[in-house]
Amino acid sequence: MKRLLLITAAALLLASCTKKDNDHKRETITKGERWGIKIGSTGAEVYAQVQALSQVKDLSGLEVVGQYKFSSLDEIGERMTLYSGISLEMNNVVYPQRIAIGFGKEKVSYIDSGSAMLKPVPQWPAALSSAVALHNELPLNQLYARLKAIKTSKILDNYSIGLGAKDLSKGYDPKMETYERWYFVFFDNSRERYSISLYFKNGKLDKIYQEYDKFEIMD
Repeated sequence: MKRLLLITAAALLLASCTKKDNDHKRETITKGERWGIKIGSTGAEVYAQVQALSQVKDLSGLEVVGQYKFSSLDEIGERMTLYSGISLEMNNVVYPQRIAIGFGKEKVSYIDSGSAMLKPVPQWPAALSSAVALHNELPLNQLYARLKAIKTSKILDNYSIGLGAKDLSKGYDPKMETYERWYFVFFDNSRERYSISLYFKNGKLDKIYQEYDKFEIMD
């Protein structure tokens, strides 16, 4: 599982590329379909269409824009395990403590903690016993209960909680359709990048905004 804050190989590739002005294109689609994603589809239908696309394209992950900051654990609930991970960030401090928790194979795959630079930690919070704290290899079906137990210690009181990218190998989260914009990126080959925003209105896909960039590889 890719770490939430890890620079992707694609991003490193772009550092060795150049782009001409005429190799950047923008397009808004309001009728028909693009990449098998159909205007007028419901959120659940669009999710299935994106899942199908992910079988033939290497999607960066499906971001549901706006799910970055929840003040209460109960706002998210157990649906958090449908995502690639969660993040915790301390509120109202100059250098906030952050914790990134990644998921993979139905377990916690990593825990990183820190401020400017995150570092791996064996468990979080460190002060709590291993029977209560989060740790690597913790089954995801125990995650929400552990976080509720941690909440009783007041440790979570000054943290906001965010969801990572949607795990496309898992089922649809109905809460997704309450958000106006979904976003993903993929490379059609090593030189062509597509950035796709899906906009919803009244529960249906209203438009697709696509940005296309073509890069030249520098020797």
